Amino acid sequence: MISNEYFLTNQTKTNMKTKMMKFFVLVTTFLTLTVACSKKDDNLPLSKAALLGKWHLSSGRTVTIINGVKKSETTSNYFSNNYIDFRGNDSVYRRSEIADSIIYDTSYYKAMNDQIIITSTYDSDTSRVIQLSRGKLTVFQSRTEVYDGKKFVYEYTSLLTR
Repeated sequence: MISNEYFLTNQTKTNMKTKMMKFFVLVTTFLTLTVACSKKDDNLPLSKAALLGKWHLSSGRTVTIINGVKKSETTSNYFSNNYIDFRGNDSVYRRSEIADSIIYDTSYYKAMNDQIIITSTYDSDTSRVIQLSRGKLTVFQSRTEVYDGKKFVYEYTSLLTR
């Protein structure tokens, strides 16, 4: 027969093992969530200093709206050698490979009042930076045209990475 003293000691050891296992699972879960949810690429204030340098065009999304009704949305991946290079003299150098042609464009940007506006000398369109982090840059452009009595709105969103 097992004495009560042995049973209590064994039960205490089992309780301690259970508590240690729960503690281990809790700590492991906390560390996993901390690492998985850490934001190493937090958004930065829209400033010239954070923008400077070369950004590679990664993907783009085009939304077509006709008379207020969304008609299409397409996403494209760009060639890896397409880039935009923001310089300290407020100029932007762009290299775009589209189909069989390569376009080099020099544009200009202005950073003011927590906004960054890019004006293209290629087609005189303006775009604005809507998100900026250490490794990601998102640029938005909207163009409106009226054709045959219909209002066409084209929205372009480009994602760039360092």
